[in-house]
Amino acid sequence: MGDFDGQVALVTGAAQGLGRSIATLLARRGATVYLADLNGPGVEAVAADLRAQHLSANASCTDMADEPAVLALSDRIDTETGRLDVLINNAGGWRYETIREVTAANWDWTFRVNLLSVFIASRACMDMMIARRYGRIVNIASTDAYRPKPTLPAYAAAKAAIVSLTRTFAEELAPHEVLVNA
Repeated sequence: MGDFDGQVALVTGAAQGLGRSIATLLARRGATVYLADLNGPGVEAVAADLRAQHLSANASCTDMADEPAVLALSDRIDTETGRLDVLINNAGGWRYETIREVTAANWDWTFRVNLLSVFIASRACMDMMIARRYGRIVNIASTDAYRPKPTLPAYAAAKAAIVSLTRTFAEELAPHEVLVNA
């Protein structure tokens, strides 16, 4: 990773784990970081911790599978900064279930949290990147996309779909100097 001075980044699923670590690294490397998560108190605590280190961090309690909420967050970032350089689509979740156990409702939940959130956030943010002819979108996939996962069938399928969706976004946005990877 290079120097992020002056850049603006949005990290989803940033209240804990990998999202928190990515947001922290970007902030320490100079980025103004917007952190989004369904866990409002958690994401506020992460942003407060970063600000206590004199880093630039803004929290948002946002359901990344809720298109109007994501559009509002994208508009906020555009209004406050006029740009978005980096989008890390990290929001996700899973429930351990076999194929026999998974319900249609849990299948839908898993795809909303893991896949629909990637689609909505990428589409909501890409115009800011296209306008500047610069952007980086990183979609967090999983090795589970490539191997059988008997206790996580919906999660593995959603992550495989993220890989495919990433390729589509990458091809469409490359002419605009926006790179998309998983």
